[in-house]
Amino acid sequence: MGHSILHLTFNNHKTLKKIFAGLKPGGVFILGSSSLKDMNPLIQSALPVMQILGKAPKLHFFSANELVELHTKIGFEVAERWEYKKSELFLVAG
Repeated sequence: MGHSILHLTFNNHKTLKKIFAGLKPGGVFILGSSSLKDMNPLIQSALPVMQILGKAPKLHFFSANELVELHTKIGFEVAERWEYKKSELFLVAG
């Protein structure tokens, strides 16, 4: 399981490859992640200011579709995709 972590890592291809390689046959990876490119533009524009003030960490911006494409490129088969609001994505992939 990975919750709210991939927007904090900067080599998601490498991270997801390691997760995929570590799955047992039939295993699944459950992901909950913010897709920062899909967030409200006001929040997006406020994040750099918050980072300068030390109130937000460095963040990796990607859309929900980009994250799904990365999973499939690595070899995951996405069994479930749920966006419970515009910028929040949950995936079950194996």
